[in-house]
Amino acid sequence: VVLAVNGTLMRGLGLNKNMLDAGAEFIEESKTSQEYRLWSINDIHPGMIKVPASFPVRAEGTACMVELELWEVPAVALVGILTKEPPGLCIGTITLVDGREVLGVLCEPWRTFGMREITPFGGWRKYCSSTSFGNPSAPSLATGLLPPSLPCPIHVDSNPYKWPFDGCLQPYNTALCIIDMQVDFCAKGGYVDLMGYDLNATRKPIEPLQRLLKCFRAAGFFVMHTREGHRRDLKNLPANKLWRSEKVGAGIGSVGPHGGRILTIGEPGWEIIPELAPMEGEPVIDKPGKGTFVGTDLDLILRTNGIRNIIFAGVTTDVCVHTTMRDANDMGYECLLLTDGTGATDQGNHDAACKMVTMQVGVFGALATADQVIAAVHGATMHAELERSFSGGKSATIPEALPYEFKFSTGKTALVMIDFQRDFCLPGGFGFSKGNKVENVTACIPQATKLLAAVRAADMVVIHTLESHSPTLDDCPTSKLTRGNPVEGDRIGDKGEMGRILVRGEYGNGIVDEVAPIEGEKLLYKPGKGAFWATELHAHLQARGVTHLLFAGVTTDVCVQTSMREGNDRGYECAVVEDATASYFPEFKKATLEMIRAQGGIVGWTVTTDQVCAALQRVQ
Repeated sequence: VVLAVNGTLMRGLGLNKNMLDAGAEFIEESKTSQEYRLWSINDIHPGMIKVPASFPVRAEGTACMVELELWEVPAVALVGILTKEPPGLCIGTITLVDGREVLGVLCEPWRTFGMREITPFGGWRKYCSSTSFGNPSAPSLATGLLPPSLPCPIHVDSNPYKWPFDGCLQPYNTALCIIDMQVDFCAKGGYVDLMGYDLNATRKPIEPLQRLLKCFRAAGFFVMHTREGHRRDLKNLPANKLWRSEKVGAGIGSVGPHGGRILTIGEPGWEIIPELAPMEGEPVIDKPGKGTFVGTDLDLILRTNGIRNIIFAGVTTDVCVHTTMRDANDMGYECLLLTDGTGATDQGNHDAACKMVTMQVGVFGALATADQVIAAVHGATMHAELERSFSGGKSATIPEALPYEFKFSTGKTALVMIDFQRDFCLPGGFGFSKGNKVENVTACIPQATKLLAAVRAADMVVIHTLESHSPTLDDCPTSKLTRGNPVEGDRIGDKGEMGRILVRGEYGNGIVDEVAPIEGEKLLYKPGKGAFWATELHAHLQARGVTHLLFAGVTTDVCVQTSMREGNDRGYECAVVEDATASYFPEFKKATLEMIRAQGGIVGWTVTTDQVCAALQRVQ
């Protein structure tokens, strides 16, 4: 593999012998892209960190291109090189100035605390030849990154003040509350439409909220929804509210044009619109009034889950959203209103409601756009990622695991999603062409989806694999190409219904939508059945301090089992999530699970999706 080095591993410097002893060969000099910063660690070696613009630093500093050397290193030697590196260094992905991504030596941010930043020198060699090197009295160009153990202020660039007031914006204490994005308020034939208002006004928040939801869900933030509606017998509908609705020609409980009763629980109009539908695990609060705290368990849910910051969105800005926000403010919650994530039936009312929030330096809280929140969340999740890598996460236990309880730490455990690719899971793919029943493997996708959501919410490492070959098939052995005497059209590389079979970049060689990777999750291309052979998986896991692996995917008896056995032999504690994996042959899956847990867990453990989810829920 290609490895980028930026310090004492470079030619002629102190630890270059480690590269030569490992059989590495120098390729060329290069530079990073312009998003890296460099520190001197006690003038012994450098520490380089990729720093997003949103990540907080103690003082102003400018990222730049850092000089590197690229070396060709045997894959088996990577871990050996890493173990000889000073504490605080690791191997991760580095983006080069020409856009290529290679493995390289990076520094854990805590190691830079109190150290001298040397970014403006452009590289370790230039710094070592300067008058600052070895001179403790030389001025520091900047201070190190805040260690995650110290308060790290994360703010939204909001109005009239930076929100939240104390800079404590984290996935564990902040909720997105989407108010009443229901058919009755946002769709043709609903309550708002019957009153004669323009639906464009209440549908305007949909697109910004879709972007924000994607961000919040990926980052593991708490998301909740509300619905306004009344019992079918209308026993919780005040007489004055019924009278008012009838006066505007949209009587609550009456039958509307969509065939259902207006604002009535269980009717089509009462449901949340599909564009913003809740995901499994996201609470939905059913409320009989304009506010969401009266007659509900909202406050109990928020306090039970440690929420103190609430971001409000939905409709309408001036009625249900504002009522709920005012109540939350009086109850001590720190509140933010999304200006483009809310809407009202009258633009003047929307504008006035927003202005009210900002009066008296934020009498009810602050205002921001969805994009301003997303920018801040990127900083918060970066901090959470760093904090996890230093703390080791939270300890979880699955007492029902077989053959005995399975213990793991969320910060040191990765979920490996094996080969959920169209070629194996869909009709017309490689598996289907072999006469296999693809429904046998797709049966596990719902549980795999649930497992993936739980692991993402717990902020754990996620890795996806694809059995894949280069377009030239130079990484596909002849024995694999000819195995089973395939006829023309069914061989690896042949043109199939979904493109060339098992070839990287083809449609069939993509992961099915239900469990597709999101930003920040590693996608690993493997030429064999196992995920470790001829890939950088082991180095990727070691660089992140991973010690435990959860396996899901297809097929149980081939790629999943091979990868798990490889992981077991490399010292990882492995568990297969049995209902999140499947085989074309159910009897082979059954035999595989029995082999894994035989002899006291000779290969590892077997667990279920619900057991993993319950264990993670207990430590949230």
